[in-house]
Amino acid sequence: MVRDRTRVTDQGMRSIQENYQQELEALLSVDDAVGRMLATLRETGELDNTLFIYTSDNGFFHGEHRIRSEKVLPYEAGIRVPLLMRGPGVPAGARPRQLVANVDLAPTILEAAGATPRRLQDGRSLLGLLRDQGTEFGREILLENGNGANQIPPYTGIRNDRFLFVRHKATGEQELYDLRVDPFELQNLDEDEAYDRPRRLLQKRLRVLEDCAGSACLATQPAVKLRLREVLPLASRRKRVPRPLVRPVRSCLRGGLRAALYGAERKLVQHVRYFSGRTVLGATRKAPFRIDVKRANLPPKGSAAVIRARVTTLDGRIITRDRVVQTCPEL
Repeated sequence: MVRDRTRVTDQGMRSIQENYQQELEALLSVDDAVGRMLATLRETGELDNTLFIYTSDNGFFHGEHRIRSEKVLPYEAGIRVPLLMRGPGVPAGARPRQLVANVDLAPTILEAAGATPRRLQDGRSLLGLLRDQGTEFGREILLENGNGANQIPPYTGIRNDRFLFVRHKATGEQELYDLRVDPFELQNLDEDEAYDRPRRLLQKRLRVLEDCAGSACLATQPAVKLRLREVLPLASRRKRVPRPLVRPVRSCLRGGLRAALYGAERKLVQHVRYFSGRTVLGATRKAPFRIDVKRANLPPKGSAAVIRARVTTLDGRIITRDRVVQTCPEL
């Protein structure tokens, strides 16, 4: 799709730059219109009760990948869109970096309006993400050009926090990009043996996303859970340090805390960071991804705390798992 395109000439670059400048100039009228809307809502007293969502239906190419003018392609320039929000439930200055998609707009508007959907929703409201900006859904975004729009051959693809995987239906060719090391998608890794495992996993989950609807699409989230145990020191007259007593957390926590992961996909986990609120409790890259936290590093006695595991998998997914613990009060 890219290899067969001719290189962009100097004249072509000048033409692309001129077109891009004209697009920016045209957006000035949009900016003026938004300003008038804000002024009217402020005058009528409705501004604080109005949710603004500014976005676009697609990105656009301006010479990237030798593509002079196009939008229906699976690369970053085509699939990324602006998303700005202002209004109730939107913290000023917040800049979440989690993956979201246009399927999330309808659930967001429905929640903001206090309405109940009558149709199955594939997306999820963004207001919950704005309330807790550390949340990670573990989601992956489905990309489709099912009918071959704009004379671009049909394809499906999957984009997550690290990888872009695309399957071209007409030719059977595939593309795989590791966005962590190749953000401009210049090196196709589909035939790289080092990426065999992520590629197979992405292929499998792409088939799920192609046919799922509603909550069934959550099946591609990492199947891992957070387990918490209480750690109590044991007194000993011996010189060697005794092994602590580790037991399930009861009504409240008196000692330290042991956090670990379990679940069907723990073998795919690459890295875990543990938090209590905004405080980092520890991190590990070694199974069973366990850390021990001393009582002094946990919240004050008699208080509740959310313990969060931020889990990164080798195939590019990120998800958070939370558990609430109550520390015991003073006796």
